[in-house]
Amino acid sequence: MCGVLVVAACGDSEEPFEIPAPPPTGYQIILPAVEIPSGEDIEFCTYFNLDDKAFHDANGEPFLLKDLIVNGFDPTAEEIAIGKIEVKGAPGLHHIQILAMENDLEDVEDKHIFECAVDLFGGPLTGDVDPLFFTSLNDYAVEYPEGVARVLKRVSHKDDETKSRGTQLLYNFHYLNTTEETIKAEVVVNLHVVPRETVVHPVRSAWWNYIYFEAEPNKVSRVEAQGSFLVDVNLVGMTSHLHEMGRRFTYEIGGQTVYDNKNWAEPEYKRFDDGTRLAKGDPIDFTCEWFNSAATPRYFGLQADDEMCTAIVEYYPTDEAEAEALLEMQRMDAEMNGGGGPFRGELVTLERFIGFPEELIEQISAEPERAFEILDTDIICGIAFNLKQMERQYGRSPEVLTSLQGLLGYLEEPCRL
Repeated sequence: MCGVLVVAACGDSEEPFEIPAPPPTGYQIILPAVEIPSGEDIEFCTYFNLDDKAFHDANGEPFLLKDLIVNGFDPTAEEIAIGKIEVKGAPGLHHIQILAMENDLEDVEDKHIFECAVDLFGGPLTGDVDPLFFTSLNDYAVEYPEGVARVLKRVSHKDDETKSRGTQLLYNFHYLNTTEETIKAEVVVNLHVVPRETVVHPVRSAWWNYIYFEAEPNKVSRVEAQGSFLVDVNLVGMTSHLHEMGRRFTYEIGGQTVYDNKNWAEPEYKRFDDGTRLAKGDPIDFTCEWFNSAATPRYFGLQADDEMCTAIVEYYPTDEAEAEALLEMQRMDAEMNGGGGPFRGELVTLERFIGFPEELIEQISAEPERAFEILDTDIICGIAFNLKQMERQYGRSPEVLTSLQGLLGYLEEPCRL
């Protein structure tokens, strides 16, 4: 999620940031300039609905929304199809990610990234989230083939369930200022709307975070992981995310390398223009590799000096009816078991992915009392320490972070946090 970007190393100019033209049919979302002092590593989250600007003016300006332009379509439609997503950021942008949320929320200025970090993975506050877009580039666009698009749906009004509001989006963007002067973080997002009736296949995203690793000091470290799908799918695109120690990220399908990225700061976005099909259960293998030049190990975490191993795959089910039937069955099972989502019981998903080695999960399931003997204590406590740092920096929020705080509480004594 976070990472370090040396501005000059990526060829960013010092020219003034220019806001691009808005789409003739679509939304333009302009986030205000935020000053980043020299040496500061700052990450922002904001939520707001895709209603028109008049709505926001009448109901209070959301945090970090400077302007929202709506051109050439009806923003009150129940479903809105996005055929192209463009992002432009001022120099210093490391990443921006955008997610659609299940719930209608009132954003507040003191929302901290620690809360937002949980929301990115579907927390108790937000419910399910649908990742829409991720890039580490400060001038990039993704356009989908004809008949394929992101489909945004309205959400129930938080204060009146008989009413609805536009899709609630979460915007997460991260800046690091390695210069000696204050810089301005500025981000503009263009969402190009296409006719909903032309869309046969709504695009979905798999975000697979492998967390059980140690990037050892003064050497090359690597891990291998694997994800698959519960239905036949067509692949639309893929990209990756590592932090500053990341040396290489690869994807393999059927034993063939289909993606090989060696630039952690500006990872490739690979398009599958031919709609490459992947059968149910067939794996996508991915590898993360780091060279840790520091004197201490690096573990999974959300801050700039932690590490990550994240696979991001865009896809759509070959048979939409089959996929929806499977999801509905999972939702019913989740309701019977106390709710869905990764923090609230059973997952509702078309994907199969585990962020730990499966053999360890099997051993722990068989002998839960031996969990700390089975797991690598350095790795588990390294992850816990990174999360604890976030807690200390951004504050404790029990109502929002019950599950994560519970995990930290459990690990405090064995890991001496």
